[in-house]
Amino acid sequence: MTTTLEQYTKSVFEKANPDVSINFLTLPETELRQRVTRDVSTNAGEFDAVVIGPYEVAVWSKNGWLEPLEEMASADSSYDLDDLVPMTRSYLSADDKLYGAPIYGESACLMYRKDLTDSMGIVVPDAPTWTEVLALARQLNGQSIDGKTLTGTTMRGIAGEILTPLLPMVSTYGGRILAPDWAPTLLEEPTLTAIVDYVTLLQETGQPGVATAGYTEALASMSQGQSAMWIDSTVAGATLEDPSQSSVAGKLGYALAPHAETNFGGNFWSWALSILSSSKQKEATWRYISWATSLDYLKLVADDTGWNTVPPGTRKSLYEIPEYVAATPNADITLKSFDLGSAPESEIILKPTAPGRPVSYFDHPNWWDFNLQMTAPLTAAVADGSSAQAAAEAAQAAAESAMKQSGLWNG
Repeated sequence: MTTTLEQYTKSVFEKANPDVSINFLTLPETELRQRVTRDVSTNAGEFDAVVIGPYEVAVWSKNGWLEPLEEMASADSSYDLDDLVPMTRSYLSADDKLYGAPIYGESACLMYRKDLTDSMGIVVPDAPTWTEVLALARQLNGQSIDGKTLTGTTMRGIAGEILTPLLPMVSTYGGRILAPDWAPTLLEEPTLTAIVDYVTLLQETGQPGVATAGYTEALASMSQGQSAMWIDSTVAGATLEDPSQSSVAGKLGYALAPHAETNFGGNFWSWALSILSSSKQKEATWRYISWATSLDYLKLVADDTGWNTVPPGTRKSLYEIPEYVAATPNADITLKSFDLGSAPESEIILKPTAPGRPVSYFDHPNWWDFNLQMTAPLTAAVADGSSAQAAAEAAQAAAESAMKQSGLWNG
């Protein structure tokens, strides 16, 4: 994504703006945080803009590291702030101020082998429940098509990433993994039921190696025709429908992510360009960000490499372009997911800080380390087939220990 942006920056933006030169630096996540912290704390102005997500927006805006973009965006007649997908905008905002201009947005959806379900006379609902999906996974597990015997699902099972599908599942069951005082609540109902259901699903219907699988491995299993269903990022459709990368292009169906007690079972993530408060070139930086996150930029990508390669989930007007909708079979489901997740009736799970937000992270300064410690027992159970209940109990103990270490909860 950033590689493509860098190419167009040099060939298009800098030619049209000869007074601005953009220098890219790609860093690992941990090093990025360290460098940015040092930069803003000393007001050095080493960096002007960074690519970050909703987690960083939530934490970094509190630290005063990010420049609010609302006024610049509103004053920029070419930007069209109101064209941003509402859900994307909400997750890149804090205290009703926009801190990130989206370059990409995704939710979750159910992707399934429609050729297989059609052959079995099964109609998959557009908005399935988790009860229906759990049953369907077991019904499809071991079925054969195109000379291959399929697993019922391909999912993320590796520690850390396992929470990406699991946390929205907990949320739509009506549960939570953390209380408002940061106390771990994995053994509370209905959280425990959601955890047991997910671990058991992977044990019984997951692809080979599911315990070491993240997004990339799950995508490979689906695109190679080895699995019948996958619940993951809406952006995966672009790869799955590309015949040069997928053996199942044209054979898939799409539905909303399964739900339970709430009407929205998905999650959300976005990448965005933000201006650091220490930047000494905010006007020029905004000029670049405005261009890089505009509808015109999306059209530039489409003209060059096709509508199916356009970064999704940023602008409402993209989903009104017939060529894009035709090239993206899950465009309708993606937009419905965005709309459903930001609807008024979903406000109970759309709070700006943890817990309770339908995403796969919490506004916790040591979230990623906490996540790894908490989910390791769940991954171990997926790997060896041991008790999901016992795994949840071990995860609760690990979460309590990690939260105490963080200093946010004392038990």
